[in-house]
Amino acid sequence: MNTRAPNGDGVRSSNSDPYQKVKRILSKIEKVPVSDFSYSSSWTMVKGGLHDPPIYMIKILLLNILGLQNLGPGEKTRWETQFRYEGKHFLIRDSKFGWAIESNASKETTASYADELYDRILRAVKALDTTLQPVLKKKVEAGDFYLKNEYGRLDSVFRFYEEKVAKSMNDLKLLDDEREAAAKEDGWDMSRDIELLNRHFHYLSEISNYSFGMILAFFSLQDCMLDSFYAFERDGEGLLEFTNGDRWNEKFKEVFGIPSELAGIYNELLRARKTYRNALTHGLAGEPRLMVQMSGVGLVPITIEHLDGTPHYGLSMVEENEAASMKDIFNKFLRYISENNPWRYYLLYLETGFPIPAIKPELDEIKSRMKDYDEFKSQLEDEVINAEAFANYDIS
Repeated sequence: MNTRAPNGDGVRSSNSDPYQKVKRILSKIEKVPVSDFSYSSSWTMVKGGLHDPPIYMIKILLLNILGLQNLGPGEKTRWETQFRYEGKHFLIRDSKFGWAIESNASKETTASYADELYDRILRAVKALDTTLQPVLKKKVEAGDFYLKNEYGRLDSVFRFYEEKVAKSMNDLKLLDDEREAAAKEDGWDMSRDIELLNRHFHYLSEISNYSFGMILAFFSLQDCMLDSFYAFERDGEGLLEFTNGDRWNEKFKEVFGIPSELAGIYNELLRARKTYRNALTHGLAGEPRLMVQMSGVGLVPITIEHLDGTPHYGLSMVEENEAASMKDIFNKFLRYISENNPWRYYLLYLETGFPIPAIKPELDEIKSRMKDYDEFKSQLEDEVINAEAFANYDIS
């Protein structure tokens, strides 16, 4: 997680102190004189493995606002500080397994104080969050922000459903081959053929259900890619407005410009989005859902066109041939991205999981290295190794 904690300009004000409420809540926390710091290994963990509130808020509270001393990193720890609460000597540290409240006395004699301290920290964090939110929103509005990179998770979901669709299709093919061979060899067998037919419909249902997930996951993945690619293409300018836009076709054209080699893919994606994605995400809504009573006939759709090629009236929401078609077009788009500049460079960066900056100097620095694909890939791999070491608390 890449988090830019507010520094001096975000935590203090020369005109007034916006953190009076926070300080009031934590007023029983007192600084420990340097001469009283304990560096022994006899600290007792009173409350450990804490992740709520998040550690960056604890750091802002104790080090930035209260001004407690950062005693630096240690083994598998980033920082720690010591203080007194109700006369008891405590230590809070940020470690690999969560932050902890420790005491240089026994747990029995300090547990109730630690519980009270934790409750006060919870209250202080809520007050701090209320104060910080408008400050951080102004930074976002000024273009000083990053996009959380969700590419890895969304790609994993898409691949999961795509593989399920592929397996169900293969199972269906094997079953149909079995049905054909059985019919040639043994002729009609009612019991066997009904069982095989039931399995046939089961696989059709699987294909439809897994396609539902595949379609939604693909377009979520593509939305993530469009936002990120726009940041690189436009140096972050207007990124906030772009990410909040909801007209997929306009966003697609703004990023790619629809070159001739992408036009066919775009048209197929647009059809898949209109016919399936939009309907599936809105309870199968839209005009195909509307039916009218006709005398002597019953309820009918507005046009027979809705009977074919929509998820509303078929045996399955997504028929086998449509699932195969969409699976193919999704992968054509992803191959296009992975094989053409500058998109394949942007994709490499997305695959790292690093946040996407909306800040021009940072984008410029990243793009300045997008000259040799293999060299850029090697650089990113080294950066990922360092980021993983940092996340694992192997380095500070």
